[in-house]
Amino acid sequence: MPVDDLESGGSTRPPSSIAAAGSFVDADAPIQLDDDNITEWVINHHAPNLIEELDEPNQSNLSASWTSLYQGLRALGNGSSKTSQQNGGPDQSRLGQNRRRLRISFAELQRMRIRQLQCELTKDVIQMRCDGTNPPEWETRLKEYTQALQDHDYMTKCSQRPRDPFLVTGEYTVDDYVLTSMATSRNGLQREKLRRVASQHVWEKPDEFSTICGTRNENERMAQLNDFQRRLLAAAIGGVFLIGPMWVMVLVNSSLTSLLVTTFSVTFFGLVMASSLKDHKDVTASTAAYAAVLVVFVGTNSSANS
Repeated sequence: MPVDDLESGGSTRPPSSIAAAGSFVDADAPIQLDDDNITEWVINHHAPNLIEELDEPNQSNLSASWTSLYQGLRALGNGSSKTSQQNGGPDQSRLGQNRRRLRISFAELQRMRIRQLQCELTKDVIQMRCDGTNPPEWETRLKEYTQALQDHDYMTKCSQRPRDPFLVTGEYTVDDYVLTSMATSRNGLQREKLRRVASQHVWEKPDEFSTICGTRNENERMAQLNDFQRRLLAAAIGGVFLIGPMWVMVLVNSSLTSLLVTTFSVTFFGLVMASSLKDHKDVTASTAAYAAVLVVFVGTNSSANS
């Protein structure tokens, strides 16, 4: 699941306070949705997820370790993925050492847009049913709603990249500079209690300025590396499923052992295939082929022992 793929359950903070320059105003009464305040209610509903505060990364975390490996591979032979301060890098001296690391989700903006279109279309349909009238521009809203859902699907695919382009996150040096610089004039934002989330990557060092979407050469190399890792994992899993049962049946040579090992191996293999393959025909074919291999081995082993 994408790291920001959570929808806010609503907030008691009115959108007027969100838009206020320099401060936030707390309110106890939540906004109630009606025909005249759709935009205000949608902003109030999604506001807590728009800006979040990052926790320090856990260096022992497995994902952080993989990110460190990725950053190291990215740096090999690709100096163009970084820029120096003389070439437009951020001036870190103007940023405080104890500043908050923030994260903004553009995907949450898209979900907010989808929610607003949903509310407006719902209002149009109720008007059609109750008043028998044709609300203006409902066709346009329906097209925008469909396109917004397609755009969100694309954003979801992008979240699988090593760096999600729809997150502006303080984990990266330039992003952190942009966030801190833009938030400087909003004193209320510096004091506001934000939802805290775990860092997904190791924070870049101040002298590391990675490109926003990666260079084309870098992206191609990382795609090749990811493909190799998937093929290597598939080869390892296939080897374990084939060699493991054979070793057990040879070392513990009995009919009962062969039956139990074959049954459990085929069952577990089928579960793995069902979770990794999309087409049920592929799942059936691969499981049947694996079962046939084990049956042949059991028959050969039994004949040799007899």
